[in-house]
Amino acid sequence: MAYAFQTRIELECADGFYPRSDLSTYQSDDFELRLGDLHYRDVREYAVGRNTSAGWQERRDATNDPLPVTRVWTDFLPQQEVERVVPARSASSSAWRLSLGLPFPEPKRSVQPWIHCLNFTPSGGGVRKE
Repeated sequence: MAYAFQTRIELECADGFYPRSDLSTYQSDDFELRLGDLHYRDVREYAVGRNTSAGWQERRDATNDPLPVTRVWTDFLPQQEVERVVPARSASSSAWRLSLGLPFPEPKRSVQPWIHCLNFTPSGGGVRKE
């Protein structure tokens, strides 16, 4: 009996692999799922791992057009660099105010209809009871 532990499987195809589309939420009534589909509409997926990660190498030509992905692999210990994010001034100011228990400033008129739809009172009262 033989076992393979933490192996890497690699496939190459000179013609390239076709990207896979996740259509599971295509006709969903859930706003969050459809918003996610909109945000990630240009993300391509060429491989999926089962109990492992999958990777591929995307290349571009001289005019920055995508070339076919010709190599995919499994990766049992994936790595990803996370770029540094600097919070916006208003977001850090809001978090600071909340951490000190200071009252939150009144929302601008442009977001008041949304706050009403969320059934939330901006003056610190929390969820509105009706």
